[in-house]
Parts: sequence; C-alpha cells; structure tokens
Amino acid sequence: MIEFVTHDLAGITVIEASGRLDALASPHLDAVLKRATEAGQTRLVVDFGDVSYISSSCLRMLLIGVRRARDQGGDLKLCCLSPRVHQVFALAGFDQVFDLCESRDEALAVFDSSPGGPERLCGSA
Repeated sequence: MIEFVTHDLAGITVIEASGRLDALASPHLDAVLKRATEAGQTRLVVDFGDVSYISSSCLRMLLIGVRRARDQGGDLKLCCLSPRVHQVFALAGFDQVFDLCESRDEALAVFDSSPGGPERLCGSA
C-alpha cells in the first residue's frame, strides 16, 4: 500500500512515504508535492524510511517537485533511503540533483543552517 503522510515541523514540511513508489504511486506523489508548494510550503523533506522501491516515474515527480520548490526559493531534501533506493538515485545521477541525507534530523538541520538555498549540505550528497 502506498501512503504519504505530511507533517509540519517548525516551518519544514516532512512527507513520510511508504510502500513501493511505482508508476501507480507517481500521480499521488506529484499531488502531495504540488499541494505543498502551492500552499507556500517550499522547505520540503521526503522521508524514504519505509520505501522499498522507486520507479523512474516517481523520480520524475521528485524532479518536478524540487524544481517547484527551488523556483519559489525553497528546496526539497530526501532522507532515510535504503541502500537499494539510494543506488537507484545514484545510477540515475539524481544524487547530483538532490541532497540525500542519512536521517530526518540531518535533513532538518540542513534547512536550519541554509534558509532555502539549494546548497549541497547532506553528508551523502
């Protein structure tokens, strides 16, 4: 089952993703990211702690999401990727586009030290 749960933590929107992020999940991911940026929530963290798989269509939605956030002066950080999901990002070259943080705390700290800029600050990026 695909699920996206959103929390606001001190002005940072955390989206907890779970399940297989395949082609069927793609429109749901896009809707969650679009809804956040349209509401002015441009400091985003997507927590992949419960994600076992990600498809190219969901990678595309994340790319669109990070562009939306950055266009509005924010950013989108990713955290808690399993080795398998991390490998997909690396093979696609997306580890050069996104900050891939080891933990949610690390992703949140990046925003604390960088108010909205797309700097490369996570340890694994």
